[in-house]
Amino acid sequence: MLSFLALRWAANKSQQTFMLVLLGGLLVRLVVLGAAVFWVWRFTTLEAKAFTAALLGSYFIFQIIETMVLQKFLKRMKLARRV
Repeated sequence: MLSFLALRWAANKSQQTFMLVLLGGLLVRLVVLGAAVFWVWRFTTLEAKAFTAALLGSYFIFQIIETMVLQKFLKRMKLARRV
């Protein structure tokens, strides 16, 4: 949600600002994901291959859904500017 709000704020800014917000959000999410993976790996007895496959699969699905929602939002904003 924070990433979406940040991208919504950056949508009306320069392309450089938008890309910085986009890549910054990606970096923050990767750090949080890495910390979560380390925590699960270190403190649980889950099978590593199954956990990794489920984590990557769900993360990629989430990214696809997020990209689709963002594209619809940006398209709506672009159409609103034309009016």
